[in-house]
Amino acid sequence: INTILRKEKKTAASVNTAMFNHFGLIQASIPKGEFKSLEEFEEKVTEHAIECNAIDVEQVDFPTKTAVITCDPDHIDRVKTSLIKLGYDIDLYEEVFVPHNPVTLNDEEKALYDSLIKRLSIIDGFEKVYDNVEVSE
Repeated sequence: INTILRKEKKTAASVNTAMFNHFGLIQASIPKGEFKSLEEFEEKVTEHAIECNAIDVEQVDFPTKTAVITCDPDHIDRVKTSLIKLGYDIDLYEEVFVPHNPVTLNDEEKALYDSLIKRLSIIDGFEKVYDNVEVSE
């Protein structure tokens, strides 16, 4: 892969930004606080997200007092720490890569792809492949 990237005069980072929408995603809940309505809860979460330098509040669930917050992936740890200081419990946080152009593989291509991933997974230090393969269920 590095040979191909060098030949094309690209880096792995430039390929990532060209192929994927990259952002930090934090799912947090706030156990403290009395909120009378969804609107009040949403307003408080949005205020806290702005205070923590997050980008947006994607979802809020009033019954569970949970929110999904997006941020710059380079600042995900800082945003998470700030939310914890404000009394939030962090349920999930991760960097997310959403492909610009997802592709669907036929059965033969899917078998080859699965074989490649299996081979890569035995390499020390291998963590995860971010791809544009659409998973059909």
